[in-house]
Amino acid sequence: IHWSKNCKGIFGLDSNTQVNLGLFWELIHPDDIVWMKPLWDKLEKAGKPYKGVFRLQLKDDEIRYIEEQAEFIFEDNKLVKTIGTIQDVTETKIFQHDLERSELSLKEAQRVAHIGSFEYDLINDRVIWSDELFRIYGLDIKSFNPSNDKFFRLVHPGDRDMIREKIDESVM
Repeated sequence: IHWSKNCKGIFGLDSNTQVNLGLFWELIHPDDIVWMKPLWDKLEKAGKPYKGVFRLQLKDDEIRYIEEQAEFIFEDNKLVKTIGTIQDVTETKIFQHDLERSELSLKEAQRVAHIGSFEYDLINDRVIWSDELFRIYGLDIKSFNPSNDKFFRLVHPGDRDMIREKIDESVM
């Protein structure tokens, strides 16, 4: 096994460390070994290129998310080499996790307060409603596709001009 200095660094190893398959598996997060070993066995037999994300658990218990790409080189139907690249995507994964948590908190706050929200994409004339806005109007999220026309059909006829005016004011 040959790893670059950068690859060793991502795995938390000194650049002089001799790498072997056993050391690789020691650094894989225990929960990921369960699915990674069978996957790699299958990939090595199939020989198809692979791209995926797994976690490392370094010796100081630091967790890193690693995106890998691998290709398998065969000669005479025998696997002779695996080549690939890895990238530390920990910051991206943490950001995604924080964003998902924030979105769940917003949905819960809207549900509890019974407040809906929407976005209006002026360029594409597209309206996006929050889940709670659908609930407020008693509409099915899967079957009702919000648009300005459909929204105005829900508004009392006596209020439509005033709401159109407010929308026009806010986008100018």
